[in-house]
Amino acid sequence: KRVSSRGPTPLCQATEPSCGRCRMAAVACTSLRQSSDLALFLARVHSGSGPGHIRTSDMNNISPDYILLLTILSGLIAILYGYITGKQILNLNSGNKKMKEVAEAIQIGAKAYLNRQYLTISFVGFIIFLFILFFFNFKVDFGYFLGALLSGVAGFAGMHISVRSNARTAESARESLSKGLKVAFRAGTVTGMLVAGLSLLSIGIYYSILVYLGIKGRDLIEPLIGLGFGA
Repeated sequence: KRVSSRGPTPLCQATEPSCGRCRMAAVACTSLRQSSDLALFLARVHSGSGPGHIRTSDMNNISPDYILLLTILSGLIAILYGYITGKQILNLNSGNKKMKEVAEAIQIGAKAYLNRQYLTISFVGFIIFLFILFFFNFKVDFGYFLGALLSGVAGFAGMHISVRSNARTAESARESLSKGLKVAFRAGTVTGMLVAGLSLLSIGIYYSILVYLGIKGRDLIEPLIGLGFGA
């Protein structure tokens, strides 16, 4: 605050344009005010007085089986979207002969890079695999292996689409900027949707298997942590 003849004035209302510290303080003050507004909104929603009247008690009444099923279905939908979008992008025109030559060179370089990267990661991953098996148990170790495997699959599929969408994006941009941006955006969503879909699917299915085997408590949480660590 800054003291004046009319009393203390908030910094966000008493900044000098030429003072850098005052400008920084004004930004911080505005951010705090926005955070306070968000906290007040969430409090109203939690109490049932905000928009939608969402209550925590209503969320607690949802069946865990329903949430688990919804998680698995969401993962399947995300993977299906990634597959369909990837096929649609690969079916687009890849341009003239020169564009195809450049795209092919990029693909060769990307493939060599990915093979080298995965080879290096596999050595390190195998050491961590043995480390987890020694200090924990097979369930945690399998979760780590599953997460690492699916992460690799998502990365390979994403690279496969990305390096092949370059020429198709350029060719689409020759027709219109809007079409080029659309192809580029859709190609970028493939990796994201595959990562999210495989994560939800693996967590949902592995959790279901562990529950089916009668595993509870900490022994149920540790394998899922191993899965996330592997991913």
